[in-house]
Amino acid sequence: MSAEDTEGKDMKSKIDLAREVRKHITTHIADVWPGFTPFPFIIYDDKEQVAVGAKWPERYLQVEKDIWVAAGLDSQLFANTSVMYHGVKTAIWDARTWPDGIGIAQAAADVTHEMFHAFQSEVMADLPPANELLLPVYPHTAMSVALVIEENKLLAEICASPDAATVNKCLCRIASLRKQREAEVGADYIEIDKCCETGEGTAVYAEVCMKAIINESSVLDAADFCLPFLTDDKILSHYRHRCYVVGLVLCLASDIMWPGWHTMWAASGKTLFDWMSDKLAHVESDESISAAYLKTADELLAAHQSGKEQKIAEFMAQPHTVIEGDVKLMIFDPMNIVCNNGRCLHKHGKLRIDGEEQMLTTPFLAEYGGTIFDIKRIFIPN
Repeated sequence: MSAEDTEGKDMKSKIDLAREVRKHITTHIADVWPGFTPFPFIIYDDKEQVAVGAKWPERYLQVEKDIWVAAGLDSQLFANTSVMYHGVKTAIWDARTWPDGIGIAQAAADVTHEMFHAFQSEVMADLPPANELLLPVYPHTAMSVALVIEENKLLAEICASPDAATVNKCLCRIASLRKQREAEVGADYIEIDKCCETGEGTAVYAEVCMKAIINESSVLDAADFCLPFLTDDKILSHYRHRCYVVGLVLCLASDIMWPGWHTMWAASGKTLFDWMSDKLAHVESDESISAAYLKTADELLAAHQSGKEQKIAEFMAQPHTVIEGDVKLMIFDPMNIVCNNGRCLHKHGKLRIDGEEQMLTTPFLAEYGGTIFDIKRIFIPN
């Protein structure tokens, strides 16, 4: 099969997939969240884009009702997210991040997740955003990690025993652990957790609800792929992703404790955790922490630090070009960044170098000043 034939086959498969995704989302989206309606979406890679649900720019060719295609790489499309694309709020998904043979249920669920971010921007505009600048430099300590270890076990217990008594007990204890962790790392960082849990956790909840509806399964069964992020070994290496899963479990807990909670919470303008905390019957909790958790936390911190140092050292051992001067970080992927001692190793991102924007699709390292956006110089592989 020629390269041209292969590309044509890839385009057809994307069109077929987009058609099925559109059908399921249109049919089921109102059952995911009250008032949730479809947004336009684009499935793309470095060769082509398949766009659904709006009138797109002239370079797009309409192939059937509501489905348009375009060839080539579009630098405006980056990662999996919701963006304002040519004046239209659009969910975008990079097809290269899907495994071969992605199922319709998972594909529709993934697009639903990104559509929910567009929905948030319209009907939940008062919700506080997460400060992505602070997440990569989160000041983890042995005590804070030990508190997260216990919190993870309580969240897993909610999933294993989803009854009101267990959920209430676990949430009250988690609220106590959060107060201790705030004293350890500071209110700004706990606020990051709560905002990320809110923005991303509710989107993951929408995602798993869509998957459950299509597969005719329980929401907990549809969420099973998330639960490994509540294990000890993921606390530091996947801390942001853990926030997604915490938010998801808080949504599942709300289903049990406060049926119909969606619109009550959305109207509050509060983070999900703060809204729940106001509704809990708090009880005094023991503020001690297991010595075993502290020992595990020490081991996790040491391994995490060693891993960061090794990744940066391996990158710096490669031949590279150093660029200094007028360099700005425009877009970065918070799921794929390693920071250590004033250096950040990015998997990819968009930079402005001497006034010209450049999309880097291969890893690069930035030395920064006050924040990760204040770049002193960058290292790009030759």
